[in-house]
Amino acid sequence: MKNVKLMLLGLTGITAVHAQDLTPDRVPQAIRASFQQNYAQATDVEWEQEYPGYSVAFEVDRMDHEIWYDKSGAILKSEQELKADELPQGVHDALLKAHKDFTIEEVEKLDIKGKITYTVELEKGWFQEREVVVDATGKILSDLED
Repeated sequence: MKNVKLMLLGLTGITAVHAQDLTPDRVPQAIRASFQQNYAQATDVEWEQEYPGYSVAFEVDRMDHEIWYDKSGAILKSEQELKADELPQGVHDALLKAHKDFTIEEVEKLDIKGKITYTVELEKGWFQEREVVVDATGKILSDLED
């Protein structure tokens, strides 16, 4: 697990080196317009230029979101923080079946061109944590001790 965390930290550092914070006026109008039309209620909006396009991190009702656009304005992927009760029933049931004594601490929904997965942090007591990735049908894709 430490190797995975170190690798992710390294990749984050590489991305951070190549990402450039932008003021909204430096983001192409088509991308800004699409974002504003779909997320007019967004707060704490932060734009970055990243290969191969742009990303925007923001909050809606105190929940974190991030969207990555290509240069033409098409959405490449999106990530959204969810509450535990917003998980689809099949995903929730799969988690309870695999880890009945754990509680759900955090949930992120990832949508990559229509393929949806959920990354769920589970906790049992003070010292047991797991990170489970589940697809939209409830199939567990990975299950790691955290």
